[in-house]
Formats: sequence, structure tokens, C-alpha cells
Amino acid sequence: MKVLDGRGIKRLYTQVDKPWNFVLGDGEGQEVDVHVISFDEFGNGIYGPAENGDMNPAESLTGVGVIEDHPVRCISAEWQVRFHTGYEWDDNDRRDMAEIAERFSLELPNDPIERRW
Repeated sequence: MKVLDGRGIKRLYTQVDKPWNFVLGDGEGQEVDVHVISFDEFGNGIYGPAENGDMNPAESLTGVGVIEDHPVRCISAEWQVRFHTGYEWDDNDRRDMAEIAERFSLELPNDPIERRW
């Protein structure tokens, strides 16, 4: 965290903070929602305590992003949209999903409340 602190990035505490899910930001609107996972023997990403049963299927973890010229593994755009189903979208979800859909030429679900994974 010292490297991030030196760049003005700090943990932003929210009501939903967990050791495996938290938000980092610069206090000026730039934020990253961090989801910590560990990998099982099949390449699935276990999210939080294993007994919770939350995981990202291995096939969802095929995305590659870039942070300051450094490639990073991430959830693919297609799965990012799938993971944003099963609940009512807020303004941030609508904006994020619209940007992903445009950038990756994806169709968004007509009804995001219907779970797609």
C-alpha cells in the first residue's frame, strides 16, 4: 500500500467492505473495486471464504487489461456483463456496462435482473 499511498490512492471504506472486496481510490472520482480471489486446482477463482461458495469460473478469468503499461489478468468483458445480472442496476452499473458494451461490441441484457450465469 505504500506505493499506492505515494500516488494518492487509498482504501475508501464503504458499508460493504470485506477483506476480499474493497474499493481503492484517489478521492477525486478515480476508483477501483478490488475483488480478491484465490485459485482452486481447476483454475476457478474462489471469492471470499470457500464455505461461501462464491467463485468465478475459470473460463471467466481470460481477460487481459492494462494498468500503466502493465498487463493484468482480469474477468473477460463477456463475463463482466454476465456477472452484472441478477440484480437491479444503479447509475454506476448502467454507465460501466454501457462502456464495456461499446468498447467490446457486446449486447447488454434487456432485463439485467434475470441472472445469466
